[in-house]
Amino acid sequence: MHGDVEGQALIFPAHRAGREDQVPRRGDGQKLGDALDERQEDDLQRVDAKLPQAHPRPARGVAAMLSFPVMAGIRSMPLFPLGQVLFIGACMPLRIFEPRYVDMVGRCLREDAPFGVVLIRRGADTHIGPDARQPDIFNIGVSARIVDFDQTSTGTLAVKVLGEGKFRIHGTEEQRDHLLVGDVEMLPEERATPLGEDFEWLATLLQDLMQHPLMADRWRDELDLEDARAVGWRLSDMLPLPPETKQGLLQMNLPRERLTEIRRLVNKLRG
Repeated sequence: MHGDVEGQALIFPAHRAGREDQVPRRGDGQKLGDALDERQEDDLQRVDAKLPQAHPRPARGVAAMLSFPVMAGIRSMPLFPLGQVLFIGACMPLRIFEPRYVDMVGRCLREDAPFGVVLIRRGADTHIGPDARQPDIFNIGVSARIVDFDQTSTGTLAVKVLGEGKFRIHGTEEQRDHLLVGDVEMLPEERATPLGEDFEWLATLLQDLMQHPLMADRWRDELDLEDARAVGWRLSDMLPLPPETKQGLLQMNLPRERLTEIRRLVNKLRG
């Protein structure tokens, strides 16, 4: 077993913006849309094999992982470390070509089970050289349900997943096939929270961003612009922010707290 993977606060507490900061400026949506075009992110993630640990765990079915309680409230879940953050309700395309992940996807499809997407803290998601190791990861991630898949002409799997719920990792272990498995605790769903007048301009900004072509296929459900959770999750996903900043937004537990921080970040982006 690896030691517990500890998370940390990634962004400073948000200041209370004045009323003048809450007024949307002309062209905000276009400005942030242009920033989205400049993002150097590849949505089709490539993840290579890592070296096994000294005492790897035998590979087993996903249903068996999820049904076997390590301790009260904790289950095993296959993990998929990435260089980006998956949010609740968001879709993410993945390109799967490595045997351990091809097998994981097959088991998840057969057993109708999720796997966990978690951001890499340090290290690479590719296997380079004989001394490669599993990357260090953050301890908060999101369970991913496969909603679409296809096999490409090159033999890789093109998979689309949907973020379902947050979890906390209490420990990890590597299987013999090099798949990383986490002992995870599913976290409570955030309470429904009205958007409120202070954040109405963020909802307007979100509507503009949703017209961007990069965002066309990222969300399946209808947007409730009066729900602080929905507005916060979508802005967290869509805004051109560093992965570590997005992780900080993911780790927040209160919708209006998340929106307050998003307001600060948007004001910083637009200058």
